[in-house]
Amino acid sequence: MSMSVSFKKTDIYDEWVEEYEIFENLYDAVMFMAVLGYANDSVERQNFRGSKDGVGQGNIRIESFYSNDLYQVIGGCLAYQDTNDPDALVKTELQAKIISQYATGGVAIAQSEFGDISGDPTDAIVNYIDEFEDDPDGTGPSILTQIRENFDNEMLNSDSE
Repeated sequence: MSMSVSFKKTDIYDEWVEEYEIFENLYDAVMFMAVLGYANDSVERQNFRGSKDGVGQGNIRIESFYSNDLYQVIGGCLAYQDTNDPDALVKTELQAKIISQYATGGVAIAQSEFGDISGDPTDAIVNYIDEFEDDPDGTGPSILTQIRENFDNEMLNSDSE
């Protein structure tokens, strides 16, 4: 049986993947939502999979995410940052759950920030991402860089103890 990321699927996924082609496929959009949720400390612990009867629930095999090396690193980093447990780096089932929880939190942010935009939201999304840069000329570290740096610092500190 293949493990999957079960997530709360909303219309925003269809719009961003199929209608506006902001993302090439659904797992790109889910990973973006997970990082967006993490960046905004927006995580849904209870109802992160959609309804119990499957309505509003999406499932993507974890292999789809992990066919992309960057997504495998992001999944591990999110799980580690969320649990502060180094074992989270190798626990694929835990990573799938945490990706789902942060993606649901990210969808709430996306709907709040971009739900009222009529037409293609691409420019608004790019502008929103730019807000996470540290300096005005846009050369500061992105949220992904911050996640990696936090991970590196935690690992260095735990090695020195």
